[in-house]
Amino acid sequence: MRLFNWEIINETNYDVTCDHLGKDIIIVKEGTNSQLAYLKHNSKEDIYTVDEKVHKVIVQTNTINKSITIYENVAP
Repeated sequence: MRLFNWEIINETNYDVTCDHLGKDIIIVKEGTNSQLAYLKHNSKEDIYTVDEKVHKVIVQTNTINKSITIYENVAP
């Protein structure tokens, strides 16, 4: 899925959806409507940084490809 010219890649077993608050991106687990990650937009550099996340996921941002990848955290 794409949001603000950034590709959101889901590598988890969760069904996720994305919402936005201004230019910030909120990644939400569909079944429970719980927030998995909150990415804050830096308008000067046009990049996203992880502001909040839950322990269930790892979020990787790639500023060159303009992609955000969500991985399931398998570590205990």
